[in-house]
Amino acid sequence: MNSNAARAAILEGTAPPGLRVDGNLNLVGCVDLVSLPANLDVAGSLHLNSCAGLSELPAGLQVGGYLDLTGCTGLKALTRDLNVGGNINVSYCLGLASLPAAFQVKRSLSMAHCARLVELPAGLRTVRHLNLTRCTGLEFLPADLVVGGNLDLTHCTSLWSLPATLSVGRGLYLNNCRRLAELPDGLHVQNDLDLTGCSGLTALPRGLRVDGDLDLTGCVQLREMPEACHVGGRIIKDRRTGL
Repeated sequence: MNSNAARAAILEGTAPPGLRVDGNLNLVGCVDLVSLPANLDVAGSLHLNSCAGLSELPAGLQVGGYLDLTGCTGLKALTRDLNVGGNINVSYCLGLASLPAAFQVKRSLSMAHCARLVELPAGLRTVRHLNLTRCTGLEFLPADLVVGGNLDLTHCTSLWSLPATLSVGRGLYLNNCRRLAELPDGLHVQNDLDLTGCSGLTALPRGLRVDGDLDLTGCVQLREMPEACHVGGRIIKDRRTGL
C-alpha cells in the first residue's frame, strides 16, 4: 500500500494486520493515535514524532529505515521483536523506563532526555552511536555494553561508574557526570574523551589510552596524571582543573 493510503487507513482504524507500506510512513503529531496494526511492515522510515497517545508498539513491527519516536511521551517500552534497519530515536520519551533484554541496534540509538531510564539491558549492542544525554536516572551501564561509535553520557548526573569491560568504538563523552568518581583501569577511547565538569573525579585510571583529545576542563579534584597514560591529541585544561 502506498504511504498516503496507509496513513489514512491507520488513522481511520481500518488498517489490517500485516500492512506493508511501500515507502516512508509519516504520522508526525498524530496525538490521537493510540495503536498501530500488528506486524506492520514499513519499507522506508517510520516517523511517529510527538504521537503522545501511543503507549506501545505493535508486535512484529518492521522498519527498513529510520524509526523516529521523538516526543512519544506515553510510550512505556519497546517490543522484543522490533526490527529496524536504520537509526532509532526515542529521545524525549519521558515514560520510557527500560529496553528489551539483549536489544540489538543495527545503526545508532538516541535516548536523550529519557529521565525515567534507570538501567540498560544486558547484551545491548549498537553498531554506531549511543546517545544517552540527560538520562538523569541512569546510575550504571551493563558490563557487556558494546557501542560501535560514540557513547554520549553528557549530563547523566546519577552515573557513578563505568564497567571495566566497556567497549566504545569512537568517542566517550562524560560532560558534567558530577557523581562519577573513577574510570576503569586500562580504558581505551579510540577518539576523544570529554570529562568536562566531572567534579567528582579524583584520579584518572592507570593505563588510560585516548587516541584523540582529552578534555579535563572543570575537573577540580584531579591532582596528577597516571603512569602509562597515552593521549594522541591535546590535553585540554582550564584554571579550575586540579592538575
